[in-house]
Amino acid sequence: MDFPKFPPEFSSQAKAAVIKAEVEASRVVQESLKLLDSPLSRLGHLVGPTNKRGVAFRYVMTVFYSFAKEACNLGMTRKWSVDTVDRASREFLRQTVVHAVFRYAHDIVFPEMTSMGQILPSIQAIFEKSPEWRKYQDDLLAVADSQATMPPEEASVGRKSTSETETTRPYPNRAAWLRERLKERAWNKNDIRRFGGPDRRTIQRVLDGLRVREDGLEQLAVALSKKGGKVAVVEIPSD
Repeated sequence: MDFPKFPPEFSSQAKAAVIKAEVEASRVVQESLKLLDSPLSRLGHLVGPTNKRGVAFRYVMTVFYSFAKEACNLGMTRKWSVDTVDRASREFLRQTVVHAVFRYAHDIVFPEMTSMGQILPSIQAIFEKSPEWRKYQDDLLAVADSQATMPPEEASVGRKSTSETETTRPYPNRAAWLRERLKERAWNKNDIRRFGGPDRRTIQRVLDGLRVREDGLEQLAVALSKKGGKVAVVEIPSD
């Protein structure tokens, strides 16, 4: 069975990121299956999933999150609405489950995972307890926050002139600066909150080049200072 098809909106880079994740996850599956069949498994000396079903579930969620992350990027750039992001991600999860069962059926005895082509609620509940699902929910919430705070004048994409767009986004240098700081730390915008920074909505407004309160910038500086050196509020661009 072929790998699930990508939506036409996915760029070459997005497709490559998902394929890369799938290839790497497949290698982990093969290595894990070898270990599970080795004497180390019987001695209890394994780190990670300790049964073959756990290995398969980890494969599914790794590949799923790589897709979901790219789908959320489409949401952040307003190319997809938040409900489209969620619907496409859940559909990709379903297709990945079907793909995994077909691909690894000769190595793994799977429980019943689907019915009438849909993931069973009991299986979905297992997926939703995974770290990958929690990260997806964080990213999806960020998309929802971003789209919920989108100014009315930005609602019609492509209808505003360059000068009007610049007016609604008066802090482009601050947005670019924050993106660089996140890249330096290998963070996404959700990590800022985990290190004591402002809420997701405030962070998204900074990334969108919109105005935020001074105390939000102070919290941002504190969070960024937790990794990569101290950041003073005065270093944050004012434009």
